[in-house]
This record gives sequence, structure tokens and C-alpha cells, in this order.
Amino acid sequence: MKAFPLIAFVCLASVAFAQKKIEVIEVKRVFSTGTQNALSFVIYNGNLKDVSKAWEKQLKELDGKVSNKKEYFADNCLVKEMGSNSFDVYSNLEESLGDGIRVYAAFDLGGAYLSLASHSNQFTVAKNILYTFALEQNRAVVNAEIESANKVLSNKEAELILLAKTQTQLEEEIAECVKKIEDSKTAIIGLGQSQVVKKSEIDAQKAVVVGLNEKLKAVN
Repeated sequence: MKAFPLIAFVCLASVAFAQKKIEVIEVKRVFSTGTQNALSFVIYNGNLKDVSKAWEKQLKELDGKVSNKKEYFADNCLVKEMGSNSFDVYSNLEESLGDGIRVYAAFDLGGAYLSLASHSNQFTVAKNILYTFALEQNRAVVNAEIESANKVLSNKEAELILLAKTQTQLEEEIAECVKKIEDSKTAIIGLGQSQVVKKSEIDAQKAVVVGLNEKLKAVN
């Protein structure tokens, strides 16, 4: 009865995670250059170290020179779908309580920061790049959880096999003990019968001894 609430909790937790939709939203965020228009998304259940490493790799794939001091800065990035002009990306990451890691990225197009209102086509391209990254990272998190869960499952299956093996060994030992007990019971019955016979032999032999003693007394 105690197992059901735990199973229900696990199922509800899984459903809750599955319902978390990946969204790339437009926000205002403070960077080293001031408060700028930016794009933001969450890597659910991710950890800061892994996401930071993946994000730096993503920035390098934009063909820019990447540095990371107070914030991530990708200089002179170039994405063909966003046009022939280079752009800079200012970004930072923070742990989002109860969610995972939230990423903020501001695209400096050269005098203006990327926004849906002013740069709809480029905004769509940038949003798709970030969405693809978020999707891959969220899948990576789940895959890591699956791998970890499979390890736990394998360990429990191995434990079950060991338990079954131990049970079989004990059952065999019990069967052997039962056989010994049955053999001992049979032996006890035989010993009892042998004792009856032996007592009869003893009584007969006593009679022989008594007779011989009488015979001895009769010798004059």
C-alpha cells in the first residue's frame, strides 16, 4: 500500500516535466553594455557547468571570437541567414529556481540590438538557432537522466538475480536438510527395532548365564 503514492508521485513528476514547453522569449536584460533587448530560454533540470560549456561551443559555431569574463561575448559573428553583416552576441546564464538554467542572449547588429519589432527576419533566424540549441540541450539532459535511470535499473535487476540465486541455494539446502531428516527418521525407526531385537538377545543370553551359574553350583 505504501508503494502506490510513490509510484503516483513519480508518474506525476514525469508528466510535469513533459509538459514544460521549450520557449524562446524576448526580454530586457542587463549586460555590460546596459539594459538591452535579448532572447531567453531555459534548459530544464540542466546544471550550470554543462550548459555553460555547451553554450560556449554554440557561440563558437557562429564564427565569432568568444571570450568569457563577466559575461560571454562573441565578437564578429556571421550567420548567412541573418545577412552579410557581422554581429556581436552578449550573453549570460543563471540558475533558474525550480527549473534549471536560463540563458540570456542579446544580438548587437551594429548600432541596434535585435528585436522582433525592428528585425523580424533576423529575429526569426536567431530565435530558431537558440530554439535548436535549447531543444538539443534539454534532450541531452533527459538522455543523461535515462542513462542514469538505466544504470539504477541494471543494478536492481542484478540485485534481483542475486536474491533469486540466494533463494535457490537456500531452498536446495533446505531440501538437503529435509532429506537428511527423513533419512534420520528412517534410521531411528531401524535403530528402535534393532534395540528391541538386541534386548531379546540380551534376555536370552542372561538366561544362558543364569543356567550356567546353576550348573556351576551343581558341580560337587
